[in-house]
Parts: sequence; structure tokens; C-alpha cells
Amino acid sequence: MQTKNIISVAAVVASFAGAALAGTPVKIVAPTPVPAPVATTSPLSGDIYAGYASNYTCRGIVASHALAEGDSVIPAGVNLNYKLCDANSIVASASYTTLTSGHHLMGDRDTSFHNETNFNLGWQNKDGLLNNLSTTLGWNLIHGGLLGSFAKYDHAHSVTQEFYLNLNYDVTKNWFAGVTTSYAFQGMTGWWFQPYVGYKAALCPATDIVVTAGMSAPRPAILALRLSRPMALRPGG
Repeated sequence: MQTKNIISVAAVVASFAGAALAGTPVKIVAPTPVPAPVATTSPLSGDIYAGYASNYTCRGIVASHALAEGDSVIPAGVNLNYKLCDANSIVASASYTTLTSGHHLMGDRDTSFHNETNFNLGWQNKDGLLNNLSTTLGWNLIHGGLLGSFAKYDHAHSVTQEFYLNLNYDVTKNWFAGVTTSYAFQGMTGWWFQPYVGYKAALCPATDIVVTAGMSAPRPAILALRLSRPMALRPGG
């Protein structure tokens, strides 16, 4: 009997509690969403390339055949770009040009020169003067090659240094044209001008093919073919 009374009292208390809770609003707190991580883009980018040029050229002059005892060359190098803002970047490059045959001038075995090494550092602005126009002002060091041979003959070293200004205009998505003006202050000194036109197309998402032609003497143009592959550079290394 006592057990039944306890059960009855508990049932009454439970019914009163249920009635009280039924009239009380329940506040549901939704979980705070976690923001997605913000993607960061490294200001440093670059590409590596290797190619083929139909002639070895020096200051826009074809230095192949009898002069350099060779014909075509194989250039390879790396280009780096550090983005300062949307319009301005610091650019740098290093390249090595291999002569496919001959390291002698005019066939003279006593007058030889090395393959050409090039180092470049500059500042680049895009669309600042004109839409689709890139302006690059910088410094260039050339070691070896025909210029290095002449510099060594006159100055006992194989180095030519210069300041340069390059204007490159994207005519369409694939076609571009430009001119490079440089002033050499060491080695083979003087002013030099070289216009060019080129075509760039994607072979696949990671590789581009670039074909350029530049004015020269005594031949009308030099044809160069280059394969370029962008490098994946991430923040923090």
C-alpha cells in the first residue's frame, strides 16, 4: 500500500512538472559556424624554360657560321617575379646559352669563347603607361659568349654589364611585340636596340610554347622556339 502511494505521488509531481514545462519557451542555440580558411597567394612566382634558336645572335647580329663556327643554340633558364602590388613587380632571371657547335672566332682555334651566361634584375610595371603594356627597367650581366670574348680581348675579363629598358605589348591573347633598348657601361660599351614579335600558346595547363622572331643583320630575322613551365611557389617555402 505504501509503495502504491509513493508511485501515485511521483506521478502527480511528474504531471505538474510536465504542465509547467509545457508553458515555458525553449531557446535553441545554433552552433557558431567556423569560417573557412582564407586562401593565401604567394607574391613569388616563376617559370623555367628551355628552347632552340636557329642562330647565335649578338646585339641583333647573326654571329653564326664563319664568325662563331656554329649555327643554332640551345638556351635554358629560370625567370622569377616578386609581386609588390597589382601593377609593380621585382623581376630576376638567370640563363645559360649553349652553342651547338664551335667555340672559335672565324675558325681560329686560338680565339675561343665560352657558352653564354646571363643574369638579370629589374623592376616591372604592367598597364601603368598603357593597357596591355609591360615596362621593365633593369640591369643585365653577360658572361662569356661573343661579347665576353671581345671584352676579354680589350679589358682582360669576359663580362659585359648594361642597363636596359624593355617595352612589351600584348597585341592579342597570344601575340606580343616589343623592343629592348640597352646601354652597356662595361665590356662592349654603347647603345643597342632590338625589336621583336612573338606568339605564345598553351600546350597544356603546365607548359607554354613561345615562338619569337627578332630583327638582325645581315639576315632579316632570327627564329627562336621556347618551352616554358610555371613553377609552383607557395607561401612559407
